[in-house]
Amino acid sequence: MHHSAISKTLLLLLLVLILALGVQLSQIDRPLTGNFASYQTVLASIADNLVRENFSGFLLPKTNLIILGGERSLHLNQYPFPSVLAAAGMRVFGGSVEVWGRLQAVLFNLLTALLISFIGRRLFSKRTGLVAAIIYLLSPFALIYGQSFMSEATSLFFLVFAFFLLIPSKNSNSSIFRAILSAIFFSLTVCGRLHFIVFLPAYLFSFFLFGDEKKYSKAILYLIFSLAAPIAWYSHTYFAGSTAINLHTSLFLQLGASGASKISLLLNPSYYKQIFDTVSGTMLTPLLFPFFFLGLFSFRDEKKQIGLILAVLFFGSSIFVLTPQKVMDHDFYLYGLFPFIALLAARGFSLLIDLFPAFRKGIVILLTVFLYFVISGRYFFNPIFKSSSGEKQEVQIGKWIENSTRSGDKVVMIGKNAPILFYYAKRPAWNVSLGESQRLPVYFAGRPEQIFEAEELNQLNEAMQDDVKWLEYLRG
Repeated sequence: MHHSAISKTLLLLLLVLILALGVQLSQIDRPLTGNFASYQTVLASIADNLVRENFSGFLLPKTNLIILGGERSLHLNQYPFPSVLAAAGMRVFGGSVEVWGRLQAVLFNLLTALLISFIGRRLFSKRTGLVAAIIYLLSPFALIYGQSFMSEATSLFFLVFAFFLLIPSKNSNSSIFRAILSAIFFSLTVCGRLHFIVFLPAYLFSFFLFGDEKKYSKAILYLIFSLAAPIAWYSHTYFAGSTAINLHTSLFLQLGASGASKISLLLNPSYYKQIFDTVSGTMLTPLLFPFFFLGLFSFRDEKKQIGLILAVLFFGSSIFVLTPQKVMDHDFYLYGLFPFIALLAARGFSLLIDLFPAFRKGIVILLTVFLYFVISGRYFFNPIFKSSSGEKQEVQIGKWIENSTRSGDKVVMIGKNAPILFYYAKRPAWNVSLGESQRLPVYFAGRPEQIFEAEELNQLNEAMQDDVKWLEYLRG
């Protein structure tokens, strides 16, 4: 009977993997269009340039955009781990950026699911861990971002692995070594996605929830090691950006952008509706969303476990208040919350199985999995496989430019926002919007005088006011 149960579990996992990987690996080499294509093609450009420069610029990632000086511009915000991994795959094994960019996301997505199953097992039970992994793998959220050439899959893996290392086993508390290792992975998380820093208080809280006599020393060590790498990276970007003529963006420029916080959204009911729609739809689908609340009922018997997850969700949700505009525009800003929401939903589903043994039957479980996958399709199909006709044309034009020019040529491209075109052209390029008065970004005016001559900037700004003058300036 025991072997029979194991066989059924393995078959269920095999089915789930076939469904999930069937979606994520399908047409893995297709162009980077569709859902947040601009973000994906920026990372693709960075990967291409890493290979082109033989990784000499791995601390100074570049895109194909030219701002000043005729060189590819620096992209100095969060560290592009996916670009480095994709570039390494291309260099060692060959293949395209599209394949390696998506494949690294798929691999980290699978590892995250495995960690979620371990966490559910350690906090609750084997069944809860298994259900949590299935909920995660077949969720529209994981299916979409678990195959996107974005920073979400790698950063989420670092975040969840850091959490797993903090959970003590039944036989012992977490060691200082595990605490330091967790802090190192948390620091990688913050280097890759800065807004995940909001989870730090909850991770520190775990030392006091499951703590021993060394809880204070562990918490202090954790704080030091978790902030060391982000401080080093963002300090590097600040000083490198302050002396670089070809800076395009950095964390410090983005923090100074107007409208980045937009606190007025906190008074807008549509803002909270969008968050609710993301959690109840794209994360859990309407089928499993009620089980999230059912999972809270186990708080009576599992206070520490549920309390820790609630602490993570509480501090993680502070992103709603800190950067409401980002959350409104990009649902992936909620990605860090998803594993813990999935764990609560899995706990709720496990409680249902305990109350109604009929749900343990193989046919019922199988039908539930298929129903969940079908409902998920309503949310994941378009973001993964659909793209606009304009994006397809940008890919074609970009490839034409690549084939019609030499590798050292610089190109002037017309359009307001054409990261897809920039990537597929694979040439350093200026971006010009004809028929519109333009100026250089305001941050250039505040850069040190030894980098820019005021007269040169004035001439450039004057040329940008007229289409002909602007094109002639670039031609010269």
